[in-house]
Amino acid sequence: MQMVLDFLASKPYHEVAAIISELSGKKIAHVALSPAQQRDGLVKAGVPAPIAGVLVSFDEGAARGDLAVVGTAVKDFGGTAPTDLKTLLTQTKAEWLK
Repeated sequence: MQMVLDFLASKPYHEVAAIISELSGKKIAHVALSPAQQRDGLVKAGVPAPIAGVLVSFDEGAARGDLAVVGTAVKDFGGTAPTDLKTLLTQTKAEWLK
């Protein structure tokens, strides 16, 4: 049997930023960077170039929708449905707002 680990819902970065803004009471904006800008920033921060390329490829895939798989595999495999992002962030707000 093949299972794809998936999400309860797929959210673009600007929606994630909006949820964090709402919960934190602070304006959070997603700033889109080109793949070259992302790679350069990661390398300047000390990430080895090959690893930076892999990380950037994840973001490129997400931007194309390649990673927006929504399904039931998490529940099927683990027995419990995943928590949606807003609920998770609400439940853990005290920790991430420190």
